[in-house]
Amino acid sequence: MANGWRFECQECIDLWQEQTEEDACVAWERLEQKKKPKINDFDTAMIMADIIIPCPSQYTIQKIKNMEYVELWYFSPDGCWEASTTSRSTLDSDDTFGFVKVDGMVALKMLALFKASHKALQDHDLLW
Repeated sequence: MANGWRFECQECIDLWQEQTEEDACVAWERLEQKKKPKINDFDTAMIMADIIIPCPSQYTIQKIKNMEYVELWYFSPDGCWEASTTSRSTLDSDDTFGFVKVDGMVALKMLALFKASHKALQDHDLLW
């Protein structure tokens, strides 16, 4: 009878160990699943615009940040279109830098921030 009890007890312990190992595996899989990047749900009925909103050049944005005067042409559709076409060139790309003197020291600055457009019009020359 004692051997029967020990056999049954050992069987219960083995089942319990198998169940804890299985639970640990499931918990590990859930943890791994949480780590995976998830794509957010999107509304299929939502209407998307079919136009790209133009924005001014980096030169213009930098002038505004420095509180300097900027011609209105840079904010016109022509100015924004010209900014989008020139930003694709190598000269105005974000990885092209030039040297500038700041407080007696030499620093690097993006070339796109240096160059004003040669097509820019004075404010009094704009046609409304």
